[in-house]
Amino acid sequence: MGSGKSTPTIAIGGSEDSKHGKMVPESETTTSDKSPKAKDKGMTAGSDSDPPRRPMPRSSSSSSKDDKQAGGVTLGTQPNSSGLAARRNFKGNEAKKDLSITTRKNPMRKERRRIAVVESLGLFYQIGKQVMPSSHSGMEIVFATQKSTGRHVVIKVRAKANSFCDKEEEREWRSSTEFMLNLPETEGIAKLYEVLEDKKGYYVIMERVQGQDLFETMTGQGLLPVAEVKEVLRQLLQALLELHARNCIHKDLKLENIMFDRTPPANMKADWDKQAQEDRSPVMVKLIDFDTIESVTPATPKRAKDVLGTDQYIAQEAYDGVYTSASDIFAAGVIAYRLLTSKFPFKSDIFNDEAGENWVGSPKMKEIRAKICNYKIDWSHQIFVVEPQARDLLQKMLAVNDSHRPSAQDALGHLWLSNHQRRRSMPDLSMHMSNMPGSGSGSGTVSAQVSLPNSVSGPVDGLTRQYSS
Repeated sequence: MGSGKSTPTIAIGGSEDSKHGKMVPESETTTSDKSPKAKDKGMTAGSDSDPPRRPMPRSSSSSSKDDKQAGGVTLGTQPNSSGLAARRNFKGNEAKKDLSITTRKNPMRKERRRIAVVESLGLFYQIGKQVMPSSHSGMEIVFATQKSTGRHVVIKVRAKANSFCDKEEEREWRSSTEFMLNLPETEGIAKLYEVLEDKKGYYVIMERVQGQDLFETMTGQGLLPVAEVKEVLRQLLQALLELHARNCIHKDLKLENIMFDRTPPANMKADWDKQAQEDRSPVMVKLIDFDTIESVTPATPKRAKDVLGTDQYIAQEAYDGVYTSASDIFAAGVIAYRLLTSKFPFKSDIFNDEAGENWVGSPKMKEIRAKICNYKIDWSHQIFVVEPQARDLLQKMLAVNDSHRPSAQDALGHLWLSNHQRRRSMPDLSMHMSNMPGSGSGSGTVSAQVSLPNSVSGPVDGLTRQYSS
């Protein structure tokens, strides 16, 4: 939430002549002034005339070892009187002494990865253009190239001066970021290569994922075909399944945090295995933001002091400070509802809090929670008539009571997403929305193309039907 102060910028270039470009172990860091939280206005639900806008995000806005040591063994020393060579010269009991070797407790264990301190980011990365404007104060996302390898990456920059509300929030961010650094790689989540810091900021170096985020995709292309929506949800749930299996929750799933790409994988170009091709999808989905991921156990749900996340995607229990894996399932349900209908399930005027009101227990957060719990989601959209199983699944995922929502694994096993549904004989609905909200027409009319096989009977008006959303 803006404060009216000018936003400090971080010089992320660097001189090649610096004598201190080498990474050193993590050291103590400090933060400066507090910064109020920032919010963006979102797309309104139920309005086709407003321009596409994003929902409102919420945020609570060493010494070195001797180089003669390697693997615990000291190099370059001479054997002494207690060594094996000396004992071989002894007779009697002295020669029967046991030989003991001290080794590491677990020599195969990887060293824990940490945030690395550098003198200048520019010594290691060539900075490119901005990826997109950030809605958060003190943050920036840029393209970059690693100088030593030529690898193309994306870097999320966080200024220490004004991207954190206070030191506690910065400590929590450091802890969750290092936690993510040490998680095994997951196919549905963009790779996190490393995290660097200098005196002015933090730099999260991530995989450069092809495609656009889902918000940009919908703004530019309209509604996706139903088959692609199913694949997006399937891959999103698969990523959540792996995340939840490691006792992690995301806490801020939204269209902007999901990359979408239709580029066919190389293994889809062969035509010798028709059956395998039917089971593969050219759609690729990846999560790209890690700032809010936290470790949590089912027995101890995560409690927060502030309501974090983005309006429309936040489950009702989160407004009470409780975050669980079911909260992620709710957000995934919101995403699927938006992809299928072009609208959010809740009206935007529900989320009418002001700056500084998003602390757990505040009257406004209690008010918003009550409105969400009592809200009647509209299930009359034509897509849910054509796809009744989609309605069944999303009603479960958007259940008010978090204990009634399916797990990621259960959702993946739902009839609408199961594998045999891809080759069903019932008609599939491909929807192409020519007039997104805010395009100027204000009609809200959706053009849908329905292809019916000859074996399907029933009244058909034609290959193209017009209906109001």
